[in-house]
Amino acid sequence: DGKHGNFLALPNTAVPHRAGFTMAFELKPEVVKSEQIIFAQYGVYLTGFRLSVVDGKFNIEFNRWTPFRKGTRITTVEFASQVPLFANKWQTVIFKYDEKQVTISANGKTESFPCEGISRWLTISSFGGSGAFSKKGERLYYQGLLRSLEIKHTASQ
Repeated sequence: DGKHGNFLALPNTAVPHRAGFTMAFELKPEVVKSEQIIFAQYGVYLTGFRLSVVDGKFNIEFNRWTPFRKGTRITTVEFASQVPLFANKWQTVIFKYDEKQVTISANGKTESFPCEGISRWLTISSFGGSGAFSKKGERLYYQGLLRSLEIKHTASQ
């Protein structure tokens, strides 16, 4: 509901650390114009995926470790999608990672981005925000309702 402390905390094994996953959930956001964190894997800082909404579109960040890559092995990648999220409407969202690409689907639109690696740490996750601040100094809590949440430890359909 956009208020401090109102979020769903998930244990460190809710989302696999070294494997793909499929997350499906139903949302009814109150607003989508402001930046909001929907889901995040974090400790003191981002340690895996963050799914947020920026100006009504989904944005994905991934703080990853790529152990077999030459050079810098810890990097953060960001993908700005064109997949929309609408205010005041129930909608199903599917967020999937198969260790080769990350995919976001909602409202009849799907986008995939090449992405590899594992989350930086095995860590807790939350749905609804992590207490992070925007560049404008605003808290990035999700403002709306969550009706269901399913996390599969596989990137299957």
